[in-house]
Formats: sequence, C-alpha cells, structure tokens
Amino acid sequence: MLPDDAFFASNPKGSYQNTVLEGDPGHGVWDDEEATIAPPEYAEANRWTNRPMLQFLRRCLQQYVLLSASGNVATFLGSISNIFMRRWPPVCENIFIDPQGKARSIPSELIDTENSPKDAPFPRIDKGYLDLGPNLCVDGCALVMLMPELRIRLGNVLEYICYQVKQWFQNNKKG
Repeated sequence: MLPDDAFFASNPKGSYQNTVLEGDPGHGVWDDEEATIAPPEYAEANRWTNRPMLQFLRRCLQQYVLLSASGNVATFLGSISNIFMRRWPPVCENIFIDPQGKARSIPSELIDTENSPKDAPFPRIDKGYLDLGPNLCVDGCALVMLMPELRIRLGNVLEYICYQVKQWFQNNKKG
C-alpha cells in the first residue's frame, strides 16, 4: 500500500506512474517560447485548454495520427496524458499530485484564482489550471497527507483528464 502522501492512478496503461516513451514529443521539453497561436485560431480551436496546453497537444497530433493508423495508439495516449498531467496536474480541494507522485497543496495565494499575472513565477494558475511550468516547479506547495476519500476523488479527476486528452486527439485528428 502506498503511503498517505503518495498517489498513482489505477490504470497502468494510462496512469500517472506510466513511464514516458523515449522519443515522444514533449519528453521533458515544453515549447512555451516557440511559435504562438493566433488569438482567433486559439479561441475557435479549443474550449478547455490554455495556450501552452494547446501547443503541446498540437505538437503531438502528428504522432497520434500515425500511431492510430497502425493501431498502436494506447501506449502513446498513456504517456502523453502522463506528460500533460505532470505539467498541468489536476487540482481537487486545493490538492494536487506532484511529478514524483506526492500529494501537495497549492500555494495559498493561488486558491480561488482564475489567472495569475502573466509574469508571475511558477507555479501559477492559467485559465483555471495549475501550471508547474517547464521546470515542474513546486515552490510553496507543501506536502500533505492524502485522506482515503480525497484519494478516490483525485483519482477520478486524474482519470477524467486522461479522458479529456484522449478526446482532444480524437476530435482534432485530420480526416
């Protein structure tokens, strides 16, 4: 049994503990400083992502299409969801799971925040999502004990984000 301050989702193929495949786009690399998405295209292209999320997902789209055609997409989706949730971990009752699988609280100044100032240090909130930044910063995020009820709710949130990422690829796959 895992200690109360550690958590991993239950599905080994798409879980938070799934190892990242070598050669996957985004393997420890974020493109925040690369080409920006034009505001009209951004506004029409998504409903739940912020700009860095959308750039990350778009960069992975070609590999998704290739693997879908060959029938080998399941492992890709697990690893991409894993990478995605390490940078933008889901938050439940102001608690999130850090990249090492430990439960942490978000900094008090981020509670009830929809958007941090643009030049705010990481971690920060962007469009309601906690963003740990390119270096996966957890400064000011205290370790906490994860109670059984919250562990279940957080697990459901983690699985839902995996589902959202999977659906994004299915909805954006070119015919």
